[in-house]
Amino acid sequence: MKPSPWQADCSITPAQLDRLGSPADFALVDVRGYGEFGRLRLAGATCIPLAELRTRAAEIPADRPVVCVCATGRRSHEAVRELRSQGIAARQLEGGIAAWRSEGRPVWVSPGWAIERQVRLGAGSLVVLGFAAAQFWAPARFLALLIGVGLVVAAVSDTCLMGAVLLKMPWNRPRSPHISGGPATVAGHGK
Repeated sequence: MKPSPWQADCSITPAQLDRLGSPADFALVDVRGYGEFGRLRLAGATCIPLAELRTRAAEIPADRPVVCVCATGRRSHEAVRELRSQGIAARQLEGGIAAWRSEGRPVWVSPGWAIERQVRLGAGSLVVLGFAAAQFWAPARFLALLIGVGLVVAAVSDTCLMGAVLLKMPWNRPRSPHISGGPATVAGHGK
Protein backbone atom coordinates (compact mmCIF):
# COMPACT_ATOMS: atom_id res chain seq x y z
CA MET A 1 0.00 0.00 0.00
CA LYS A 2 1.31 3.45 -0.94
CA PRO A 3 2.01 5.69 2.10
CA SER A 4 -0.21 8.73 2.48
CA PRO A 5 1.48 11.99 1.47
CA TRP A 6 0.32 13.37 4.81
CA GLN A 7 2.38 10.88 6.82
CA ALA A 8 5.76 11.48 5.18
CA ASP A 9 7.74 14.68 4.98
CA CYS A 10 6.52 17.82 6.73
CA SER A 11 6.45 19.85 3.47
CA ILE A 12 4.17 19.78 0.49
CA THR A 13 4.81 21.69 -2.74
CA PRO A 14 2.18 23.93 -4.33
CA ALA A 15 1.76 21.40 -7.15
CA GLN A 16 1.25 18.52 -4.70
CA LEU A 17 -1.26 20.55 -2.71
CA ASP A 18 -3.12 21.49 -5.87
CA ARG A 19 -3.43 17.79 -6.82
CA LEU A 20 -4.83 16.83 -3.41
CA GLY A 21 -8.14 18.52 -4.04
CA SER A 22 -10.02 21.52 -2.77
CA PRO A 23 -9.62 23.22 0.63
CA ALA A 24 -12.69 21.24 1.72
CA ASP A 25 -10.49 18.11 1.59
CA PHE A 26 -7.94 19.47 4.07
CA ALA A 27 -7.64 22.21 6.70
CA LEU A 28 -5.63 25.13 5.34
CA VAL A 29 -4.29 27.10 8.33
CA ASP A 30 -2.69 30.47 7.63
CA VAL A 31 -0.30 31.22 10.51
CA ARG A 32 0.52 34.80 9.49
CA GLY A 33 -0.90 37.79 11.37
CA TYR A 34 -4.41 39.07 10.81
CA GLY A 35 -3.17 42.08 8.85
CA GLU A 36 -1.15 39.96 6.42
CA PHE A 37 -4.10 37.60 6.09
CA GLY A 38 -6.44 40.51 5.42
CA ARG A 39 -4.19 41.77 2.65
CA LEU A 40 -3.52 38.52 0.75
CA ARG A 41 -4.57 34.90 1.29
CA LEU A 42 -5.31 31.55 -0.26
CA ALA A 43 -8.96 30.64 -0.83
CA GLY A 44 -10.40 28.46 1.92
CA ALA A 45 -7.76 29.38 4.50
CA THR A 46 -8.43 30.01 8.17
CA CYS A 47 -6.22 32.48 10.03
CA ILE A 48 -4.71 31.31 13.31
CA PRO A 49 -1.54 33.37 13.86
CA LEU A 50 1.55 31.44 14.95
CA ALA A 51 1.57 33.25 18.31
CA GLU A 52 -1.94 31.90 19.02
CA LEU A 53 -1.46 28.39 17.63
CA ARG A 54 -0.52 26.65 20.88
CA THR A 55 -3.69 27.79 22.65
CA ARG A 56 -5.99 27.50 19.63
CA ALA A 57 -4.88 24.16 18.12
CA ALA A 58 -8.16 22.59 19.25
CA GLU A 59 -9.94 24.78 16.68
CA ILE A 60 -8.22 22.94 13.83
CA PRO A 61 -10.46 20.22 12.37
CA ALA A 62 -9.24 16.75 13.33
CA ASP A 63 -11.23 15.00 10.59
CA ARG A 64 -8.95 15.98 7.70
CA PRO A 65 -5.28 16.65 6.97
CA VAL A 66 -3.78 19.99 8.00
CA VAL A 67 -1.62 22.25 5.82
CA CYS A 68 0.00 25.31 7.40
CA VAL A 69 0.87 28.29 5.23
CA CYS A 70 2.70 31.58 5.73
CA ALA A 71 4.47 34.06 3.46
CA THR A 72 7.65 32.08 2.71
CA GLY A 73 7.59 28.92 4.86
CA ARG A 74 9.50 29.96 7.99
CA ARG A 75 6.49 30.45 10.28
CA SER A 76 4.58 27.51 8.82
CA HIS A 77 7.59 25.28 9.58
CA GLU A 78 7.40 26.39 13.24
CA ALA A 79 3.63 25.83 13.18
CA VAL A 80 4.06 22.27 11.91
CA ARG A 81 6.54 21.54 14.71
CA GLU A 82 4.08 22.89 17.28
CA LEU A 83 1.10 20.98 15.88
CA ARG A 84 3.05 17.73 15.58
CA SER A 85 4.12 18.11 19.23
CA GLN A 86 0.39 18.14 20.01
CA GLY A 87 -0.22 15.00 17.94
CA ILE A 88 -1.65 16.76 14.87
CA ALA A 89 -0.23 15.44 11.58
CA ALA A 90 0.36 18.77 9.88
CA ARG A 91 2.40 19.73 6.85
CA GLN A 92 3.56 23.07 5.53
CA LEU A 93 3.20 24.61 2.11
CA GLU A 94 6.80 24.64 0.90
CA GLY A 95 7.87 28.18 0.05
CA GLY A 96 4.59 29.57 1.39
CA ILE A 97 2.34 31.95 -0.48
CA ALA A 98 5.36 33.31 -2.36
CA ALA A 99 5.95 29.91 -3.99
CA TRP A 100 2.23 29.46 -4.63
CA ARG A 101 2.05 32.83 -6.42
CA SER A 102 5.30 32.29 -8.34
CA GLU A 103 3.67 29.30 -10.02
CA GLY A 104 0.75 31.48 -11.13
CA ARG A 105 -1.75 29.96 -8.71
CA PRO A 106 -4.68 32.13 -7.58
CA VAL A 107 -4.73 34.16 -4.39
CA TRP A 108 -7.16 36.70 -3.05
CA VAL A 109 -5.62 40.16 -2.82
CA SER A 110 -7.32 42.92 -0.86
CA PRO A 111 -8.75 45.48 -3.26
CA GLY A 112 -7.84 48.28 -0.87
CA TRP A 113 -5.50 49.20 1.92
CA ALA A 114 -3.97 46.70 4.33
CA ILE A 115 -5.88 46.28 7.61
CA GLU A 116 -3.05 47.83 9.66
CA ARG A 117 -3.18 50.93 7.47
CA GLN A 118 -6.97 51.13 7.82
CA VAL A 119 -6.65 50.83 11.62
CA ARG A 120 -4.04 53.61 11.72
CA LEU A 121 -6.27 55.86 9.61
CA GLY A 122 -9.34 55.11 11.74
CA ALA A 123 -7.59 55.49 15.10
CA GLY A 124 -5.73 58.62 14.05
CA SER A 125 -8.89 60.20 12.66
CA LEU A 126 -10.82 59.50 15.84
CA VAL A 127 -8.04 61.02 17.99
CA VAL A 128 -7.97 64.17 15.83
CA LEU A 129 -11.77 64.33 15.90
CA GLY A 130 -11.79 63.97 19.70
CA PHE A 131 -9.14 66.65 20.10
CA ALA A 132 -10.92 69.07 17.74
CA ALA A 133 -14.34 68.46 19.29
CA ALA A 134 -12.87 68.96 22.80
CA GLN A 135 -12.19 72.58 21.85
CA PHE A 136 -15.96 73.10 21.89
CA TRP A 137 -17.16 70.35 24.22
CA ALA A 138 -14.65 69.22 26.87
CA PRO A 139 -15.92 65.61 27.32
CA ALA A 140 -15.00 64.85 23.69
CA ARG A 141 -11.38 64.50 24.83
CA PHE A 142 -12.38 61.10 26.23
CA LEU A 143 -12.70 59.84 22.65
CA ALA A 144 -8.94 60.29 22.24
CA LEU A 145 -8.38 58.59 25.61
CA LEU A 146 -10.60 55.66 24.60
CA ILE A 147 -8.71 55.18 21.33
CA GLY A 148 -5.37 55.33 23.19
CA VAL A 149 -6.53 52.68 25.67
CA GLY A 150 -7.79 50.54 22.79
CA LEU A 151 -4.39 50.73 21.07
CA VAL A 152 -2.58 49.74 24.28
CA VAL A 153 -4.94 46.78 24.81
CA ALA A 154 -4.46 45.76 21.16
CA ALA A 155 -0.67 45.79 21.57
CA VAL A 156 -0.64 43.91 24.89
CA SER A 157 -3.17 41.26 23.84
CA ASP A 158 -2.00 41.06 20.20
CA THR A 159 -5.61 41.40 19.09
CA CYS A 160 -7.37 44.34 17.51
CA LEU A 161 -11.09 44.93 17.78
CA MET A 162 -10.98 47.69 15.19
CA GLY A 163 -9.06 45.42 12.80
CA ALA A 164 -11.55 42.59 13.33
CA VAL A 165 -14.43 44.97 12.57
CA LEU A 166 -12.65 46.35 9.50
CA LEU A 167 -12.06 42.82 8.14
CA LYS A 168 -15.87 42.41 8.01
CA MET A 169 -16.44 45.60 6.03
CA PRO A 170 -17.63 45.15 2.43
CA TRP A 171 -14.46 46.68 0.96
CA ASN A 172 -12.34 44.01 2.70
CA ARG A 173 -14.34 41.00 1.47
CA PRO A 174 -13.22 38.84 -1.48
CA ARG A 175 -14.68 40.05 -4.77
CA SER A 176 -12.43 38.39 -7.35
CA PRO A 177 -14.32 35.85 -9.47
CA HIS A 178 -11.05 34.07 -10.43
CA ILE A 179 -10.57 32.73 -6.91
CA SER A 180 -11.56 29.11 -6.44
CA GLY A 181 -12.75 27.63 -3.17
CA GLY A 182 -14.77 29.17 -0.40
CA PRO A 183 -14.09 32.48 1.27
CA ALA A 184 -11.27 32.69 3.74
CA THR A 185 -12.12 33.16 7.41
CA VAL A 186 -10.43 34.65 10.40
CA ALA A 187 -10.70 31.99 13.09
CA GLY A 188 -12.06 33.39 16.32
CA HIS A 189 -13.50 36.40 14.52
CA GLY A 190 -16.34 34.72 12.59
CA LYS A 191 -16.81 34.63 8.86
